[in-house]
Amino acid sequence: MKKIGALFCLLGSLFGLGSLSAYEPPPKHEKWQDHWPESVWKKEWDKSFLVGVLGGYADREANLLATVSYGGIPIVPQSIIVRDVSDTGLIYGVLAGYQGKCQKWILGLELNVENHEFEEDHPFAFSDPAGLFGITGNTRYERDWMAGLTVRAGYYIVDYVMPYVRLGAETGRDRLQTTFSANFDGETGSILLQDERWIWRFLSGVGIEFPIYCTALTMRMEYQFHSKGKTLDTDNIFTDGDVMPIFNSNMQPKTQTGIIAIVRNFD
Repeated sequence: MKKIGALFCLLGSLFGLGSLSAYEPPPKHEKWQDHWPESVWKKEWDKSFLVGVLGGYADREANLLATVSYGGIPIVPQSIIVRDVSDTGLIYGVLAGYQGKCQKWILGLELNVENHEFEEDHPFAFSDPAGLFGITGNTRYERDWMAGLTVRAGYYIVDYVMPYVRLGAETGRDRLQTTFSANFDGETGSILLQDERWIWRFLSGVGIEFPIYCTALTMRMEYQFHSKGKTLDTDNIFTDGDVMPIFNSNMQPKTQTGIIAIVRNFD
């Protein structure tokens, strides 16, 4: 009986040693090292697409700089006029994006397409420094559809209220039209100056988002600042055969907008 017990003890010892020799502890943090950051993103971030509609009010401001130089006779000093120009009106558009939520943080990429067609006519009048010629004019800055791509980051200060910030860029095709009319030595005439091109601008904003009760929708209230882009510059010459006035106008507006958006998140 003692021999059988001793034999079982020996076999048990050998089995234990074999198991210990076969056992290899997993490397420390193997899963973290092999799968970071993919595993963290998949585990911690709730991702979703979103679409929405927006509307709001915009104020576009700029300084109009208009000049008239004279290339003929008599010699007349250059005329310069500076006017503050402001266009205000309603805007509307659509947006779409992709975002992720981790605990209380939101990070997303959004594309917005907006219509800013609220231009107005701005008449003006002035004379040359010598008081020989009276000049009238009208300017108009036009902007229709434009598109922007922005990054949005937010944080839920409470469960259902999230302030956020936005930063990105936008582009649109802008147009500046200025008309000058004058009487030079008994000859009355008018001339149209125009410049149209694609303009790139920076876009920034701050806002707050909260859910609409008993729906899958959220509402945003946001202030946006659209920076100045490239200056639109127009010039032309009126060939009267004598005074030869050369007209020029330029403008570089900035825009501030306040918008309200209704957004649907597809979890």
